[in-house]
Amino acid sequence: MIKPLNGKIIWVSDDFGYRDELVFVLEKDKRKDNIDYYYHAASRIENFIMDDNMIRFTTNYISGNEVTFSYIFNLNRDVGDLYKGVFYDESEPGDTIDITIEKFENNHGLLLKGAYNNEGDFGTIIIEIKHQM
Repeated sequence: MIKPLNGKIIWVSDDFGYRDELVFVLEKDKRKDNIDYYYHAASRIENFIMDDNMIRFTTNYISGNEVTFSYIFNLNRDVGDLYKGVFYDESEPGDTIDITIEKFENNHGLLLKGAYNNEGDFGTIIIEIKHQM
């Protein structure tokens, strides 16, 4: 039996694919009615399960700007330490977002770095999972 682990996830509304460029997080996005769409958010991860070929977990509810959501992640191993799959708001399971995650592991736990594209809105997630002693 696989014992589920817990951890934390950091969300950043950027893909960090650029090089030698400074991006101001508070800068307004003129394409979307001058509303600030850059964000950083953090949440707890529950029920993190991983084996040789898959990663599954859910996030706790995140609230902000009158919006509350919780995500479910389902990923399968692609090549080496790369996993590909989808995540979705548990209240809208048919509206999935593609994601690629790279896994880094040592004796203390896991670090997962992921990138996603939600209809042109790029994002990065960083996930920390500590091994239970």
